[in-house]
Amino acid sequence: MATTEPGKPTSYERLWDDYARHWPRMDKPGGARHVGDEWGSAREAERMFEEFLKPWLGPRMRVVEIGPGGGKYTVKAAPLVKELVAIDASSEMVGLTRRRIEQAGLKNAWCLKGNGLDLCDVEDETVDVVFSFDVFVHIAPLDVYGYLREIRRVLKQGGIGSLTLASILSEGGFQRFLMEVERFRDGRRGAEQFGYITPTIAAKFLFSLGFSIVGYSDEINNRDFVLVFRKER
Repeated sequence: MATTEPGKPTSYERLWDDYARHWPRMDKPGGARHVGDEWGSAREAERMFEEFLKPWLGPRMRVVEIGPGGGKYTVKAAPLVKELVAIDASSEMVGLTRRRIEQAGLKNAWCLKGNGLDLCDVEDETVDVVFSFDVFVHIAPLDVYGYLREIRRVLKQGGIGSLTLASILSEGGFQRFLMEVERFRDGRRGAEQFGYITPTIAAKFLFSLGFSIVGYSDEINNRDFVLVFRKER
């Protein structure tokens, strides 16, 4: 299990705390009321939820969300399950999601402050579904694999994971990669920087950990792909 020095923030925590603090002053689409509303269109978000998460949810299930941001998917999923735990590395994001949960009147959902590296506060084999949308596109492949190991640890046998990832093979992904070559080559890093991967690499990660793939699409937008996978062993 990955660990970090107690009290020392990870780079993910610092980056997303800064993003949340600056969000009110950012240029955003007209209708963006919460952090995360600016990530893709409302139509894309609805399709993501309806096709790649909702079919796997049920009223007796315990669900973990990694990186809720402003709680866009949290408030959609929580009414359909027994319990939802949203874990974020950013204290600022935890606060935003917690307020959105309270505003929605949800009594079965709460937030945990994570360390940006693992799911150390979640016990082994206690979760039915783990999901994370619009988050793993920003995570380096090393950390993607580390999180997949943790997802395997916390899922029950037959449990489901659902993630979006950024493909460098897609037209949008490669164009963004070229832009970031110019922007980040001096070693700086921004919250908006991507962690590119390919569907083949993601499948290799999953198969090596004993998952099977039960859903896939690269048609949500021109950049990302979504994977739904089941813990087989």
